[in-house]
Formats: sequence, structure tokens, C-alpha cells
Amino acid sequence: SAEELEALHASLSSAKKEEEQVVDIHSRLEVEVDDAEDQSNRAKIQLASIEMELATANLEREQLQSQLKFIQDENTRLLRKLRNIEDEEQEERLDSLMNDMNYKMKALKLKSSKSRAR
Repeated sequence: SAEELEALHASLSSAKKEEEQVVDIHSRLEVEVDDAEDQSNRAKIQLASIEMELATANLEREQLQSQLKFIQDENTRLLRKLRNIEDEEQEERLDSLMNDMNYKMKALKLKSSKSRAR
């Protein structure tokens, strides 16, 4: 009948509108999923880059620590050498002072013996 046909036509029209809405929602969701996947991939690339920078920084830190230890060891060695040189110089000064004192004492004794001999 005409009423049934009209109801069927209205139902069909409503179903088509609903289908268009579902297709539209599906298309928007596909775009959102693609955007989310792109964003996820960019985040993964950024994370990999940060991890590489961190590994490089750690390697540089280890190298610097090794250089620092070498320099500290070298400084310790040089400080010991400097102290030894200073000790040797001090001993030489004391030896020289003692020799000068011995020379002066001998000169005084000689002078004293000459004065007594007169």
C-alpha cells in the first residue's frame, strides 16, 4: 500500500542518513587514528634520539672522569716530586750552612791559636 511504501521510503531515507553519519564518524576516526599513529611514531623517534644523546653524554662523562683521574694522579706524582726536590734543596742549604759554620769555627780556632802564639 501507499502508506507502507511511504513508511518504507522514510525508513530507507533514515537508514541512508544514519549510514552517512556512520561513514562520516568512521572517516573522522580513521583520521584521528592516523594522527595518533603519526604522533606515536614521532614520539618514538624523539625517544630514540634522546636515548642516543644520553648514551653519548654518558660516554663523554666516562671519558672526562678517566681524564680527571689521570690528571689527579699526575698532580699527586708531581706534588711528591716537588716535595722531594724541596727536601733535597733544604738538605743542601743545611749542609752548606753547616760547612760555612765549620769553616768559620776553624778560622776562629786558627785565629785564636795565632793570637796565643804571639
